[in-house]
Amino acid sequence: MQKYSAVYSLASLFLTILLSVSQAKAQLEVPPQLKWKTLKTAHFEVIFNAEQQDLGYLYAEKLEKAYSELRSYFHSRPDKTIVIINDKTDVTNGYATRIPYPHIMAYPVLPGPEESLSDTGDWAFELLAHEYTHILTFEPANGIMKPLRAVFGTIIAPNILMPQWWKEGVAVEMETRLSDHGRLRSHYQDATVRAMVDAKTLRDFDIAEANENIYTWPQGARPYLFWLFDVESDDRGQGYQSCRRTA
Repeated sequence: MQKYSAVYSLASLFLTILLSVSQAKAQLEVPPQLKWKTLKTAHFEVIFNAEQQDLGYLYAEKLEKAYSELRSYFHSRPDKTIVIINDKTDVTNGYATRIPYPHIMAYPVLPGPEESLSDTGDWAFELLAHEYTHILTFEPANGIMKPLRAVFGTIIAPNILMPQWWKEGVAVEMETRLSDHGRLRSHYQDATVRAMVDAKTLRDFDIAEANENIYTWPQGARPYLFWLFDVESDDRGQGYQSCRRTA
């Protein structure tokens, strides 16, 4: 009995530390001096700078569109997802996690011509479709994970442990499948692959490197490129089936 008590105590301590770190990170992420507003839709709570109301409403519309189009691919979906529109940087990016709860941090910055994201159409939709795909891939908890989630809550997310190339790859597949652009149609991505072929370095990469942000070219683009190879070898037509199998 004492053994189980010690395990529960350690688990509680770990969860407390994890949640404290997550909350501290969130406080650093969001400028506290701004006045924030929350717009509630059927499936999202969109938090935005009160002075950027048009941006908040635009992103809310794109999020509901992403939900409508992605629901046919994913069986498990959270009741609500928190989305923060955080215009604090000039970096084109965003991220999604479910710790401590499902949420997306979106930086509403258009990609520049020098970036791998430059071949875009409806950028707001592509960004949000990509990040919300992450939320949906993290959502399933079946088998033994189901009772564990009932006890420990939303941090139980087995798919979050999938390889980086798979997590980013599924999101790239969906951003491309649901839009007229996306990275699987990107001239920048194709040029990167051609450069590897010309330099005869394409076969120098192994699957372990696909999960790393190594400080040599093409740096953090590796997970996206390796999914490109996988989908193309699958004739660019069946890649989405892997999404359905894990949803």
